[in-house]
Amino acid sequence: MGGEAIPPNIDRVGDMQSDAMFILLVEKNAPYIRLAEDRFYNRFPCIFVTAKGQPDVAKRLFLRKMKMELVISFFQLFYLNKTSKYYFFGENY
Repeated sequence: MGGEAIPPNIDRVGDMQSDAMFILLVEKNAPYIRLAEDRFYNRFPCIFVTAKGQPDVAKRLFLRKMKMELVISFFQLFYLNKTSKYYFFGENY
């Protein structure tokens, strides 16, 4: 268990497998750090990712790839504002 950087070239990522119960994307870094300090991932086995405000293209592509290849739920913890709705629902919202 430990943190890993998301690779900039998602095409090189092979088949994905995980024992995680869900994927959790945390929009802001402060709540992410708090959940990490509390070791949230030990109580709830999950893939725990921070967007650090606004996720870069590689992170968005990687999350999409995980969501499509892994048969697990995807949750987001974000502030309810127009920008956050764009992340969740896409640009056509």
